Amino acid sequence: PVAVSLLSAHNLRFAYGSAPWAIDGVSLDLTPGMRLALLGANGAGKSTLLHLLAGLHAPCHGTFELDGEPVPAS
Repeated sequence: PVAVSLLSAHNLRFAYGSAPWAIDGVSLDLTPGMRLALLGANGAGKSTLLHLLAGLHAPCHGTFELDGEPVPAS
């Protein structure tokens, strides 16, 4: 059986104002039972990615789905 993604993100991009991309082309698929760790140096975009997925920021480009349903840009 094919696992259904709980969360899918496709080519997410985000910038704070006119600064360079804080998130540039992130894609991921999380399925039930899967674990994910976000690792990176300070300023790598870990918190920004979580803010995008939580809906606190709207991506400049890309889409994501929750339980197969598109999440509208805020």
